[in-house]
Amino acid sequence: RLGSFNLPIVSTGKADPTAVYGGSGYYFAMKNSDHPREGIEFLRFMTSRRMSGLFCRMRDIPVSIAGVAEQNLSEDMQDLAAMMINARVTYGSAPGE
Repeated sequence: RLGSFNLPIVSTGKADPTAVYGGSGYYFAMKNSDHPREGIEFLRFMTSRRMSGLFCRMRDIPVSIAGVAEQNLSEDMQDLAAMMINARVTYGSAPGE
């Protein structure tokens, strides 16, 4: 059985031991596309609590919609869900981070 844990930090007094790395893909709906409104509606549908919960259950991976992962991940992933809930700060691959 595998588990999850926070990475050790260098004791500089600046790092938050609860910090988690959060990365995701980016989604775009181009305003000059033939159907920008439908593109936005599709993205809203795919990131809804219902659909992200279904995706989370199907793939057993966390999603970034608040409150969805901990309710839909398997027992094997609950330690990861707890880390996500307890994280006070995240960092990731967004521009400027």
